[in-house]
Amino acid sequence: MILIEMANQYRSAPILPKPTNSEALEWVKQKVGDDLRKYFNDGFYGDVTQEIQESRRRFEKECATWHQ
Repeated sequence: MILIEMANQYRSAPILPKPTNSEALEWVKQKVGDDLRKYFNDGFYGDVTQEIQESRRRFEKECATWHQ
């Protein structure tokens, strides 16, 4: 049960492409989770997430005003 909960955390994480349940379980078994946890806990992850969201907002704004 704990493995499934850990796998679900990776499935809900903002990483692309989203892992399947079996892939997420394999990550947990291979201890990839430790590396991912380090990545999510450092400042780089927050900076990248913020930049992706800002880029998406700019893209959506440009798409909305392109035909006008």
